[in-house]
Amino acid sequence: MVPVQVDSGDEQRDVSDDVVVSRTSGDGDVVGRTLTQQNAELRRRLNDEHAQYRRKLQSYHDEQQRQAVHVQKLQDKVSSDASSQSL
Repeated sequence: MVPVQVDSGDEQRDVSDDVVVSRTSGDGDVVGRTLTQQNAELRRRLNDEHAQYRRKLQSYHDEQQRQAVHVQKLQDKVSSDASSQSL
């Protein structure tokens, strides 16, 4: 693609198809990044959020399993207490 001359206020530069127009804030910091950088950041965030979701889901399943074991133990205890009282 042909580079395009862009004037964004405080700076002027050539941009290609994979670059977001950069501009500077009042204190001179560059605001804006290349689309490639933005894409990489979004993919990283998506992967992080997916991993966090999977951990939470696994934790939920583990807790359900622990609770089911606990309920089973209580039910066994109640039934053993009931059978010992009937003797």
